[in-house]
Amino acid sequence: MFQYAALYGISKANGFRPLVCGTTVVGRVFRGLRARRLDAEMVSTTRSYGVYVERKSAAFDSRALSLNFMRNIVLDGFFQSWRYRHHI
Repeated sequence: MFQYAALYGISKANGFRPLVCGTTVVGRVFRGLRARRLDAEMVSTTRSYGVYVERKSAAFDSRALSLNFMRNIVLDGFFQSWRYRHHI
């Protein structure tokens, strides 16, 4: 749930649309999320991804709230800090 909450908060802070892959644990377990679902085929055909890697687990990284990618971004980490989502 931390990962989804951070996805939603980071997306809103950056003006992005949150997307969840239906094959991930979050996508399979939580079906009623307020994010568009992607199936495995859509993910594999999407061309380019930027990857944002959390620097340290259980710690806030302010870079996440000001991403400047012009493409899809994959979030990699646990994102357990409340500061990723306190604004929503």
